[in-house]
Amino acid sequence: MKYNGALLFFVFNLLLAHDAFAQKKVSISGYVKDASTGEDLVGANIYVEELKTGVATNVYGFFSLQLLPGTYHLQITFLGYNTIEETLELKVNTTRTFQMQLADIQTDEVVITAERSDKNVQSTEMSKIEIQVEQLREIPVLFGETDIIKTIQLLPGIQSTGDGNSGFYVRGGGPDQNLILLDEAVVYNASHLFGFFSVFNADAIKNVSILKGGMPANYGGRLSSVLNIQLNDGNSKELHGKGGVGIISSRLYLEGPLKKDKSSFMIAGRRTYADVLAQPFLNDRVRGNRYYFYDLNAKVNYILNPNNRLYLSGYFGRDVFSFKDNTSKSLNPPTFNSDWGNSTVTLRWNHLFSDRLFSNNSFIYNDYKFTFGGGISQLNFKFHSAIKDLGVKSDFDYFLSNKVKLKFGGLATHHTFNPGAASVGLSDQEIKLTSQNRLAIELAAYLSSEVEVSDRLNITMGLRYSAFDAIGPYKEAVYDAITGAPTFDTLRYSKWQSMHWYHAWEPRLAFRYLTSPNSSIKGSLTKNAQYLHLASISGGTLPTDLWLPSSKYIKPQIAYQAALGYFRNLRDNKYESSVEVFYKPLKNQIDFMPGTNLFLADEIDRNVLIGKGLAYGLELFIKKVKGKLTGWIGYTLSKTTRTNPPLNNGNPYFPRYDRRHDVSVLATYHLNNKWKFSAVWVFATGIAYTPTVGRYFGNIGIEGINAQNIMPFFDVITIYPNEYNTARLKPYERFDISVIYKPEPKKEKWWNGEWNLSVFNAFNRKNPYFIYNDTDVEAGVNERKMVYFPILPSVSYNFKF
Repeated sequence: MKYNGALLFFVFNLLLAHDAFAQKKVSISGYVKDASTGEDLVGANIYVEELKTGVATNVYGFFSLQLLPGTYHLQITFLGYNTIEETLELKVNTTRTFQMQLADIQTDEVVITAERSDKNVQSTEMSKIEIQVEQLREIPVLFGETDIIKTIQLLPGIQSTGDGNSGFYVRGGGPDQNLILLDEAVVYNASHLFGFFSVFNADAIKNVSILKGGMPANYGGRLSSVLNIQLNDGNSKELHGKGGVGIISSRLYLEGPLKKDKSSFMIAGRRTYADVLAQPFLNDRVRGNRYYFYDLNAKVNYILNPNNRLYLSGYFGRDVFSFKDNTSKSLNPPTFNSDWGNSTVTLRWNHLFSDRLFSNNSFIYNDYKFTFGGGISQLNFKFHSAIKDLGVKSDFDYFLSNKVKLKFGGLATHHTFNPGAASVGLSDQEIKLTSQNRLAIELAAYLSSEVEVSDRLNITMGLRYSAFDAIGPYKEAVYDAITGAPTFDTLRYSKWQSMHWYHAWEPRLAFRYLTSPNSSIKGSLTKNAQYLHLASISGGTLPTDLWLPSSKYIKPQIAYQAALGYFRNLRDNKYESSVEVFYKPLKNQIDFMPGTNLFLADEIDRNVLIGKGLAYGLELFIKKVKGKLTGWIGYTLSKTTRTNPPLNNGNPYFPRYDRRHDVSVLATYHLNNKWKFSAVWVFATGIAYTPTVGRYFGNIGIEGINAQNIMPFFDVITIYPNEYNTARLKPYERFDISVIYKPEPKKEKWWNGEWNLSVFNAFNRKNPYFIYNDTDVEAGVNERKMVYFPILPSVSYNFKF
């Protein structure tokens, strides 16, 4: 059998775990929490001094250790918190909840992480970076809005899709190859304001992590990365709030107990108001027009009993745009309106079967909708597209022994794709154009094992099985097998009938070998399958992008990735450093024929171009986590190519995902308790593009009903070369700065505030946001023009109570 090796490995795990049953053991299990808020602490370390071993809490703050009966000294540590030391006499299985107090950290010992101090070296996971929410607030940002995605774009191996865009590329992959999760719900479009801001309100966020490689078996469905974002659970002790007021938006966050120490809630809202403030300064033509966004996060949780806990969380956000030409003298002046956004709901049930077996069961709903409409004279029109998911998911953690931890589970998701529906009306007549909905079922099951083979060697091995079934009802057009011409016949599939079935085995392997107490070598091998595809007219993310399922013509995308790295901590874990190399071949990479209509096209997948890709590179990362001066330096040297026979004469070409060099420097200086200074400098190789050879006027003619009403008409036709993406824009460079001033609060004062002054693009560098050709017909001149972000200062006031 193809995967006999994987089965033998799991048998090997069981043999290693024999010591768990060789002698009768008892367990110490429970949770680690923040004493002031009741929030679970993820990644807290529980260490047994006598055995020189320990365990970290999972994403719900749960831990389990198996020990022989006896007396033990435990240390519970979590950076930023006071260490708990406790002596326990274990005779029977014991459950404990440890409450950790925030440490009173002095200014010269500022810490910007909340993990184990040596996690960079000790953890088996590689290509994973965790960002602390408090650190996000210190980074210079556009218009004073803290942005998670803008921050991860500063990390090695992760590149921005452009100024003012919340899309990102990871190790040569496209923006659709990133799995973005908010409390386990997939977010299909993570941007507000056409990409200027992400949909994530930092006030509501508890944890942020990004996986660039070495993806464990419990994740799948995307090729390049997992951005995992967890919402705050809410303070179960007392009512608190925070928020901020900026130049274009404000936000407010509240949290508190519904029943002290048993149930809590949190709610966070945000809205822009530039549309309101700008009205007095707009001219008559555009006055009254609006563009704004808003979003809402909410969460409640309830501890039913020591073994059961429920969480209910949700997100709702919308961008709203409206335009009316006030200067038009028509009885029906031109109007345009559009809105788009995500909705998610996640219901989770934590259940503790025993002191060793922990489970989380999730019921997930998410959707993304886009609408656009308007009217010109007597003509009215409206367009709508959407994607909707309903899913169930179960994950289990089984602590087989202190040396072996098993993780297993599965998921099932029902996808509904609505490629588009439009209506066009003239007076009392209306024409409706509708693409068929596409339905699909996506399934996955996985088993993963983390084994401590020796004091130096840890191995994690997993196997994931994924499947995708495109189902009816659907009417599929039939085309001639030789000529490709339509036969005008159709295949009719009934409800739930299988149309196209795909599946894949996805093995995962990772290891960590300690070369010294403060250094290690890590490696990983993974295979990933992706069954959903993004049809986009840009290289980033736009509201108009469409998601498509795998079908008869669109095969699942496949990626293999090998990574190897050296990790080292310096000066008592004050500095973390790493160097990683990766190699990632990709199969079934999709593009579209030039001129493809992405809207209202039932057979859009017949215009798909199927190719292959290759990405490889080196990443350097140095991070200072303690002291007055903190921050990081990241550098990526990489190369990405695509090969698609109809493009570039069948030769490999550089996609816009290819950036040979990418550098980012982030520094934060804590002068004292009142003043903090931050700066960011980024540099990247210019984006590859296809230059135009020329433009000419074609289809020239005249039309008119009489000699007095003759009007010329023509098309401006652009000529492109046969070669693809042979030129590059100039290198991207940007320098941002920010200053945070926090007045010293009065004793017993319930309100704390701080001012944040930031400057985006302080050197006023002309980095292109987009480039277009401007043709002056009368002068016969064709000029290439560029839109860019100039220097943009902003100020905001943030507060807590």
